[in-house]
Amino acid sequence: MNPHDHLDRDALMAHRILLDVQEGRANVLAENHVPHDMYHALWVANGGVFPLDYVNGDHWEAQAQASQEHHEDRTSEEKRIIRWVQDLIQDAVLQKASDIHIEPQAKTLSVRFRLDGHLKVVKQFGIEYKDEIVSRVKVLADLDIAEKRQPQDGKIHLPIQGKTIDFRVSTLPTGFGEKVVIRILDQSQVRLAIQALGMPTQVESAFHNVIRAPHGMVLVTGPTGSGKTTTLYAALNEIKSEQINILTIEDPIEYQIEGLNQIQVRPQIGLTFSQALRSFLRQDPNVIMVGEIRDLETAEMAVRASLTGHLVFSTLHTNSSVGAVPRLLDMGVEPFLLASSLKLSLAQRLVRRLCSACKTLDPHGLEIAKTYKLLEGQTPSFWTSRGCAVCNDSGFKGRLGVFEAFVLTESIREALPRRLSEAQLTKLQPDFRDIAHHGIELVLAGETSMAELLREVVLN
Repeated sequence: MNPHDHLDRDALMAHRILLDVQEGRANVLAENHVPHDMYHALWVANGGVFPLDYVNGDHWEAQAQASQEHHEDRTSEEKRIIRWVQDLIQDAVLQKASDIHIEPQAKTLSVRFRLDGHLKVVKQFGIEYKDEIVSRVKVLADLDIAEKRQPQDGKIHLPIQGKTIDFRVSTLPTGFGEKVVIRILDQSQVRLAIQALGMPTQVESAFHNVIRAPHGMVLVTGPTGSGKTTTLYAALNEIKSEQINILTIEDPIEYQIEGLNQIQVRPQIGLTFSQALRSFLRQDPNVIMVGEIRDLETAEMAVRASLTGHLVFSTLHTNSSVGAVPRLLDMGVEPFLLASSLKLSLAQRLVRRLCSACKTLDPHGLEIAKTYKLLEGQTPSFWTSRGCAVCNDSGFKGRLGVFEAFVLTESIREALPRRLSEAQLTKLQPDFRDIAHHGIELVLAGETSMAELLREVVLN
């Protein structure tokens, strides 16, 4: 029989017993003596070691008061942690940051915001607040606060200045503790119009033409964080109507857009890009958007969908628009299938826009530019910025897209079975202007600096 069965609950309450187990020692605090049978049961339950300390009413009240003060201190600290996390998130939204990084270091907990693509330290806390701050974020994201060994992902929905904003949360165990990254998904900051993306006239015209085609495949290429998904959303937003069925499979869904049927991949239950594509074809779609082509199976499914009367959008990690062709061929896509399906490949980067309030002429810009053939015979003015209160002393405010487009003409389609190099394919499109040309145009227009362009775009 369990020794605790001998205990009468009412008797325990009557004697106001407090069990305080600390370092293996159990103490009973009571106003009067414990009955023999109750003592015996507790003695057995504690393995034969059970010292008893009897205290009077004054000591009892002192214990209760100390407990109350501890509770109040704890409540006050919890409120402070809640306020700190709320202030961090709100400041990030107001500063138009894209991400919040909460990073434990050896002696501090560092907080960085990604502003216009670059990380900046905005706050540091004592390392003693590490667990509390991280736990608060995990509570908001509905994550397991006890699990600190495995990465976790979650979402937060918070009202900030009268609008509800979505946040994507990712935790990662590091040597100093859990690192947290919060992606800010503020739909009001997304430019869902092609005209607002800043494409050159030639690129925008070609892009407009292909997204209205009845079938075919359109790819957007570039590194992570270059705005590929935003460009695809802008295209889908442009063509959506009640007459067409648009399905997307994403990892994850970044923005919910009215009029689109958006699905998120769930590899743990077998819902991958390729599996979703198979199901899509039974859903009578007109337009399909695949978040990313990562493997041959997904590539072949996308190509075949585009050949059976569907318009397919997707992204691919390549350094140039032309590079999408050899990349897909290297994956194993048959040249004749690619020639029949791919309509256009778009490449893009994001560069920071110079702050208009503090930009000034750059005396070193021309010297830097002279080493590049793109500026032969030109003596233009170049601009830089000093930094001011308007731009938070960064010298930049906002970002610009830099684009190039590779349109597959008939001569290029016929050449695909020969598996030509990027340079050879580029020569088959006489009016092709690479991304560097658009970047230089932005520099000469005073929109960005030469140094900033060189950070993102390789010039020749």
